[in-house]
Amino acid sequence: VSYTAPQLMLAQKEKSSKYVVEKLLDKKKIKKYIYYKVKWKNYNISEATWESRVELIKDGLQSMIDDFEKK
Repeated sequence: VSYTAPQLMLAQKEKSSKYVVEKLLDKKKIKKYIYYKVKWKNYNISEATWESRVELIKDGLQSMIDDFEKK
């Protein structure tokens, strides 16, 4: 399989890009686990996903969770 230069550049860009949380929309608890509905920067709200609290904290989003909980 061979790829063109633009295809390789796009693949490299996608590999190095990181999803950025724009805001937390909702919260739910399933058994003992807490999940937050995440609105991703540069994505439609329809593409929001449920992410575990543990993973969000690992990604350094504790302060965003704290702000959401204050509401």
